[in-house]
Amino acid sequence: MWAGGYALPCPPRQITHDRIRHRPRLTRFRPARGAATLTRRGCGNARMKINLPNQITLARLGLAIVFFGFLSWFRAEDLESSRWMLTVCFWVFLVAALTDILDGFLARMMKQVTSFGRIVDPVVDKVMVCGAFIFFASEHFWAGGRNISGVAPWMVIVVLLRELLVSAIRSHSEAEGQQFGADWSGKLKMFVQSATVCVVLGQLAWFHQRRPDELAWIRVGCIWLMLVVTTLSMVMYIRRAIPIIYLIPA
Repeated sequence: MWAGGYALPCPPRQITHDRIRHRPRLTRFRPARGAATLTRRGCGNARMKINLPNQITLARLGLAIVFFGFLSWFRAEDLESSRWMLTVCFWVFLVAALTDILDGFLARMMKQVTSFGRIVDPVVDKVMVCGAFIFFASEHFWAGGRNISGVAPWMVIVVLLRELLVSAIRSHSEAEGQQFGADWSGKLKMFVQSATVCVVLGQLAWFHQRRPDELAWIRVGCIWLMLVVTTLSMVMYIRRAIPIIYLIPA
């Protein structure tokens, strides 16, 4: 506004109560009850929970580390001074084998079968069993020009071939939507392999000291029985997989 050549300042605008009343309000967003929300520390309810069977599986993985640690320190040349390591390995492996039965039973009983358990549980089993036979055939169990465990390298190859072949067939089949779970031959194979590892460790830890050939026939017999069962299991899985593979397009 101009008055006498001078510019007069405009009066300040007055905010009426109507404008204040109709002014939009900013409300805080509240998520629905039970919805998973993101927090600064991570995903609140979306975080994966490790149930009891999975905790037992992870504990068995820790036992596998202890088991391989003692086997790596064992030397057959110093059998008398390092025999206690085989005793420790025997009990560690036995506890791990029993917990393998326990976590599967609890998962089915408590209805807590998870994808984590289905993947990690068989991996831990294969690592312990295959790793044990690899150590049995290694230089750790060689003394006086012979292997005191009785496990030859070609036997380890048979065990590894079966595990790798069946795992590859199962992965390919389930990726295409075809179920390829374990059958009775696979469970029998796992039991015989675990029992063979315990027999080898037990015979060398307690009966090999007085007479090297004492109860050696039991150890050798279990090793050959393990090979037969492993081979038959591999053949049965291959026969079972042939019609499934032919139905899957390349």
